[in-house]
Amino acid sequence: MRHNPDDKTKISILVLGGLEEVGKNMILYEYRDFILIIDCGLKFAKADQPGVDYIVNDFSYLIENQHRISGMVITHAHLDHIGALHLFLNKVNVPIWATPFTRAMVEKSLADKCPNLRYKIKDVKKGKSFPVGPFTIDPIHVNHSIPDAIALAIQTPAGTIIHTGDFKIDASAQYEPVTDLTALKRYGSKGVLCLVSDSTNAINPGHSLSESDVSANLEQVLLEAEGRVILATFASQIHRIQKLLEIASRTGRKVFMTGRSMLENTEAAIGVRQFRTYENTILVESDLRRIQKNKILILATGSQGEQTAGLSGIASGRHKVIKLEKEDTILFSSSTIPGNETSVNTLINKLMKEGVKVVTNKDIKIHTTGHGYQEELKTMLKVTRPKFFIPFHGETVHLMKHRDLALEAGINKFNIFLIENGQRVEVGSKGLRLLEKIKINPCFVENDRDNGINEEVVEDRVSLGRNGLVIYNVRGSEKGIQETEIVTKGFVHRGIREDLFEKSKKSLVRFLEENAIEIFKDRKKVEQQAKKELKRFFEGSTGKTPSIYVFLNFQVAQPR
Repeated sequence: MRHNPDDKTKISILVLGGLEEVGKNMILYEYRDFILIIDCGLKFAKADQPGVDYIVNDFSYLIENQHRISGMVITHAHLDHIGALHLFLNKVNVPIWATPFTRAMVEKSLADKCPNLRYKIKDVKKGKSFPVGPFTIDPIHVNHSIPDAIALAIQTPAGTIIHTGDFKIDASAQYEPVTDLTALKRYGSKGVLCLVSDSTNAINPGHSLSESDVSANLEQVLLEAEGRVILATFASQIHRIQKLLEIASRTGRKVFMTGRSMLENTEAAIGVRQFRTYENTILVESDLRRIQKNKILILATGSQGEQTAGLSGIASGRHKVIKLEKEDTILFSSSTIPGNETSVNTLINKLMKEGVKVVTNKDIKIHTTGHGYQEELKTMLKVTRPKFFIPFHGETVHLMKHRDLALEAGINKFNIFLIENGQRVEVGSKGLRLLEKIKINPCFVENDRDNGINEEVVEDRVSLGRNGLVIYNVRGSEKGIQETEIVTKGFVHRGIREDLFEKSKKSLVRFLEENAIEIFKDRKKVEQQAKKELKRFFEGSTGKTPSIYVFLNFQVAQPR
């Protein structure tokens, strides 16, 4: 459904990803025949999604309506906001707007994944509005866990929409100003039609920990450590990395960085003047042997247990330069991304077996979030004073709690909408209403390629992993069954339970003999019926149902 071209008082909002989940952020604002896209992110696969690296949104709607797309604005450079760009731009090439650091990260990512891709990207300057089709975008500075993050005041003929992106309000922010509440309040006083706001930490009371508090705790640990300190953090935590260089300089330590993404991100930050180098503090490989152990700080990637990252290489002894020593202290200056719990715990256990000291955020607060807690979310609601409110970016529990916070902030309960991915809403001066819901099928990606994997394929993989596989290849003719071959993997050992397979074969042969005529009428139908019979047999015999495939190869006698 599209708007009546003569109706200038309404705008529709369509979320493709980011609701009832953390990741895949992508939202569309549509006015008449124009579409504005905000972000194009991915979501990392869970442990129970074998073979999948990450998941991206279904771009079908945008492919069908690409002639209507005015452009895309990126709020910041985290992968859950830019990680699907290379796949999207290969299908729909649209102009992009981004702040300088975000632009540098996008360009690096696209150069790695699609070196021959031609695209157009433009710089965004905070506080300087720019047009995208019929929309006027005012980028507003916000604190997050990566430089150059912005909220967007989207001015439309129907009214102003505030899209917060990911944000927190850090009164003691380092190397950047606090979230620009003055600009947000200015829009609030003029009238905000709708607020679409980050809900990630809506269940956490109070205020999020300031980055300055984290820095103080990190400095204390560095002062107390007797040997080398190896600190793992997110490579996008540019301001924290900057602060660690400053702390190292002050406490007499030298810094060695390991991990491709950390080196590339700091290089990008230097290029856009978001990072100050400490030439006398940075070590190269050849320096590591000549510096006293208690004077070394190693910054590494791999806080999520990634097998190819710096810390995993150190823990397993694969790192070409750094070998663990008993006096080392390992710091996890990070949170565990949902789905990575097993890999992180495995890494910590491996490190502790080596006899080193491991410190996590549970021991001392050496990490903080980039997403605001309840009091910060309420501040956003109070300064923008929106007529309508849509909680965004979070699982169901986060969205519902954010709705409760909006009620506390005085938003009319009839003006708060909890929606799902694919649900379009229409908002205007007279009200907000639900329109049709479009069908979306997320894409499962492996090796940075869309190979046509969908949810059904992933479910099949899970079933195979849990229950195993049994294949029956039956050969015969009009005269009867000649041979039944059984192939099994991951179900039960044939040498131990050969009796089980012999019984299943007899059960199958009996069924096929009873339906011999039907085999030549509709072979596929009989294969499916035989599969159901075998499932019932195994369920009754073992309490477990493997993935079963039955192939009937029956030859019809040739007339003489």
